[in-house]
Amino acid sequence: MPRRASRRRLLAWGGAAALAAVGTTTAAVVLRDGDGGSGDGASGGAEGRKEPRPPAGKVVWSREIGEVRYGGALVRGGKDLYVLDDKGLTRLDAETNTLRWTYPEEGLQSVRARGDLVYVLRDFLSAPELIALRVAGGREAWTSGLLSRNRHRPPRPLDAPRSELEGSRGLFTVSDDVTCLLTYAPYDTRWERRTAMDRPWRAYGFDSRTGKELWFHEGRAAGVTGVDDAGGRIAVAAAANEPLVVLKASDGTVEAEVENGARRPQAHPGAAGIGYFASDKRIEAVDLATRRTVWGRAAAGAAVTPRATDGLVIAAVSGGITALDARTGRERWSRSGFQEIEEGAPPLVSDGLVLVSGPEPGGSGSGVWGVYALDVRTGEAAWAVRVDSASEMSLAAARGGLVHVCAGRVVHTVRGAA
Repeated sequence: MPRRASRRRLLAWGGAAALAAVGTTTAAVVLRDGDGGSGDGASGGAEGRKEPRPPAGKVVWSREIGEVRYGGALVRGGKDLYVLDDKGLTRLDAETNTLRWTYPEEGLQSVRARGDLVYVLRDFLSAPELIALRVAGGREAWTSGLLSRNRHRPPRPLDAPRSELEGSRGLFTVSDDVTCLLTYAPYDTRWERRTAMDRPWRAYGFDSRTGKELWFHEGRAAGVTGVDDAGGRIAVAAAANEPLVVLKASDGTVEAEVENGARRPQAHPGAAGIGYFASDKRIEAVDLATRRTVWGRAAAGAAVTPRATDGLVIAAVSGGITALDARTGRERWSRSGFQEIEEGAPPLVSDGLVLVSGPEPGGSGSGVWGVYALDVRTGEAAWAVRVDSASEMSLAAARGGLVHVCAGRVVHTVRGAA
C-alpha cells in the first residue's frame, strides 16, 4: 500500500500541544538497523503467507457530524468524546453517543480537555481567542479576552507601527497551573513574509483555572512552528534556523535559548525521558532533557509514536507498520499493508493495541476496508471491523476499549471482539 501524502500536522505531542511535521511521501520503505543490517523481528503481510481472518469487532454507534477537513478533531477526555467540526464543539458520552452539550461557534481550531475544563481556540482574523468551557454544561468559564488590553502587555500608542498588531494564528498549551496562548503571523511564503509586517510571536500566560492574566512575553519577528509544555517550562520553536526559546511557565521569563533547538521543541531542560522523532530519512531516539541522540536508524518517510509502549516504538512507513525496540532501535516486528488512520500522524496506540487502517481480511491485500487492532507486542491482529467509507478516514481517538474514527462526515465508534 503506497504511503499517503500528509495533509495534517501533529498538534499534540505527549500530552502537550505541539506542532511538528512527522510524515512525508515516499515511494519505498527503507529501514535498517543502525548503519546497516537487517532487523531481527518477525515480518508479516499478504506476501509469503495467508493471513488468518481476525476476530470481528463491532460498530457500537455512528453519528453524522459537520465538516472536519479544515481543523476538525476527535478528543477523549475521561468518559467523554469531544468532536470539533465546522459547526462547533460537541461533547458526547463516548460509550452511548448521548449528547451532553454543544458549543456552536465557527472558527474553532484545536481542543484540549483537562480536569473539569475543556479548552478550545477560536480563530479570528484580528487575533486568536482562547476559551475555557466547563465540562459540566459547556458554559464559558473564562476567555483570553482582547489581547491588546492584556494588563501585562505594554499599551499600544495610537501611532504604533503595524508590527504591534497581533498575529492572526495561535497555539496553546495547558498545565495544571498555567495555560499559555501563543499568537503569531505566518512567515512560510514570500507573500506571507511581506504581509506579516515584522509582527513578532507573543506568549500570554493565564491561570488555568480562573483565566487570571499572569504574564506576557514578546519574541522575535517569526512564525511559531512548535510548542511544548513540560517540567514548568514552555518551549517555543520559531523558524527552523532559530534557537528554541525556553520560558519559565511561572512568570514567562526566558530561562534558556537552545541553539538549533527549534527542530525539536519537545527536547528542552524541562522535559524528561526518551522521545522518538522521524525526519525525511531517519528515526531517532533522543534524551529529551539533554538532547543527546541515543540511537538512530534509516527510515524513509516515517511517522513514529513520540513515546514507547511496552518497550516498543511504533512507526508507520510507506510499506506498513513496524515496531522498533525502544532501547536499541532494532526491528521487532513488521506488518505490511497497514497504515496509520490519521494521515501524517503517528499510529494510534491504546490499551496495548496499535490501531490502524487495513484491507479486507482475505481480500486482495490492498485498499482500506476498516480498522485493525494489532497486538503491540507481536503485531498480530487482535480484531478487525469494517467501517463504511473507510477510505475517507481522517481522524481517530481511543480510550477504554473504544476506538473513534471519522470517515467523511460520520463518526464511528468501534470496539473489539468480546
